[in-house]
Amino acid sequence: MTYKQLRDDTLRLLNQYSVAGEEVSPTYNNQADYLKRLPSLLNDGQMLIATTLRPITEMMELKPYAATRMGNWLRFILPEDFYRPSGRGLAVVQGSECFRSHEFQLLGSAALLVPESLFGSVALEYYRYPVPFDTDAEDDDRADNTPDTHTLLPYYAAAHLAMHDDSFLYASLLNEFEARLERLRQPATAQRMSVRDYYGGFGYEG
Repeated sequence: MTYKQLRDDTLRLLNQYSVAGEEVSPTYNNQADYLKRLPSLLNDGQMLIATTLRPITEMMELKPYAATRMGNWLRFILPEDFYRPSGRGLAVVQGSECFRSHEFQLLGSAALLVPESLFGSVALEYYRYPVPFDTDAEDDDRADNTPDTHTLLPYYAAAHLAMHDDSFLYASLLNEFEARLERLRQPATAQRMSVRDYYGGFGYEG
């Protein structure tokens, strides 16, 4: 969804989008204040969704020439949008063999240690933070994550805009957001793939 769609849907939930069929002017009542607060609230909603029930998966190919050698290990700098490992381990290709490995160590949230013996080709699957809206978001800027998460954002933003003016509306909108968020919960699935280090190794996350 675009920022304009999210903005308009948020205002509709607050009955602030139109009066007598005409769009509400930003100069009317506290409309301009709502519009200024909206990008940060949408960003809060995106962050909450992406760090709970609908993480955003990303892949990072680990290039040995970009690493720093530490004994028999290679140290890689993690991207700024790194949230946490996906839990499925490193994707490793060695010749004709393809497998997952949990033989790695995280150094805080900034770096990753991988044994040199794994290379071949290695990629880290991780969950990332969502791309935020700017404070001066353009109408055609797009929300991050999957489309089914976008429809939740107006409920989150509208609830917090209503928080100090209408406690009943705030509670109703927040309850609707939380109910819709819970419906995003995905059933557990299994992927058949060999895992080299059966007992987890360094950095294992279930």
